[in-house]
Amino acid sequence: LTYSKLPATMLPGPQINHCSGTRRDAWALPAPHAVHRPQRLIILQAKREDAMMEVPAVGWMWKVPAAPSQVSKVPSAQTTVANLRQDRIAPKKSLGQNFLTDDSILQQVITAARVQPGDLVLEVGPGTGNLTKHLLARGAHVTAVEKDDVLFSRLEKQYAQEPRLTLIHGDVLNTNLLELLANMQQSRSSAESSQPAGDSPAKLKARPSAQSPTAVKVVANLPYNITTEFLKQLLPLSPIIQRATVMLQDEAAIRLVHSAPGDADYRAMSVQTRFYSKPVYEFKIAKDRYYPAPNVDGALVTFILIPPNERHTVPDDRGFLNFLEKGFGQRRKMLRKSLQPGCSSQQVETALEAVGMHTTARPQDLSSEKWAQLFCALHQYISPGVAQGGKKEPEPLPAPEMVV
Repeated sequence: LTYSKLPATMLPGPQINHCSGTRRDAWALPAPHAVHRPQRLIILQAKREDAMMEVPAVGWMWKVPAAPSQVSKVPSAQTTVANLRQDRIAPKKSLGQNFLTDDSILQQVITAARVQPGDLVLEVGPGTGNLTKHLLARGAHVTAVEKDDVLFSRLEKQYAQEPRLTLIHGDVLNTNLLELLANMQQSRSSAESSQPAGDSPAKLKARPSAQSPTAVKVVANLPYNITTEFLKQLLPLSPIIQRATVMLQDEAAIRLVHSAPGDADYRAMSVQTRFYSKPVYEFKIAKDRYYPAPNVDGALVTFILIPPNERHTVPDDRGFLNFLEKGFGQRRKMLRKSLQPGCSSQQVETALEAVGMHTTARPQDLSSEKWAQLFCALHQYISPGVAQGGKKEPEPLPAPEMVV
């Protein structure tokens, strides 16, 4: 089994070829873009700055390999690469697997997510457990959803004795999030009710505050190919979910956070994001901090979900989102054209004037507030097919397989 060579920035020490026993210094190699020869079972040496960090010593992916010459003796996120190669596990492109291998960034993610001891955290795609490890070290109660069969099996074994981690084997896009969140809350409530009287002050401090006992935080390194669909399911779930801190493609992050009405990148998802949340761009993540390195840089974004009573008022959330998709379906056309046949041209023009917009307005000209006002003004005229998106109500999904 062969693997492509990693960038030179991730090869600070010598490489060992276990087939020939030969050794080659990383700094003697040409630039990554000039080398296309595969190499066998490259073992990496952990970075010096990673070795100086304090990280929890648990987990197969973080276990230091037996041979001391192969990698630093200190567990770090970068030892993940060595262990993946030793066990001949290749990241799957079909699942969008790019594992974050920088401890300092992982710690920054936890800080930006404001994870506190006792928090309920939903993690999507734990993969090798790099982020999971830091969440547990912070004292959170973590529920992690993993689709990859091999990595799920590994996580199940390495965290078998961890009571604060619940693993779910499945695709998060095909999981009933409401049911999953309810299970998280119920499990936590049951655990609290079974606690004996006279807990220590440290244990009492680790429990969630009584003011928000059901709040869940989402922290995830999202596969880039599921970002939009996952956010569509996640953002409407306030107040059950309090905030979501996710890693996604930098270009998508900028579009969701910074695009404004009138911009070329202002899309239906931009409106939907502002309708349900207050997005905050935290920081950029260089692509060479991942293994394997993707073609684009990543970014960390926090979505602070807006409670339902504080959102722009609409008569029907589902109908509003379908109305939004229809309007942006032909973004080059004026709304009086793109919203037909659900509404007549005259009805759209009248409604646009009522909300303070010009009758020739296009989809990208309206803010999330104006879109909500336009939907309210046209709701009585919209045909059922437009309001419902021409789709039947989805059947409830079965409960996911859970391993505690």
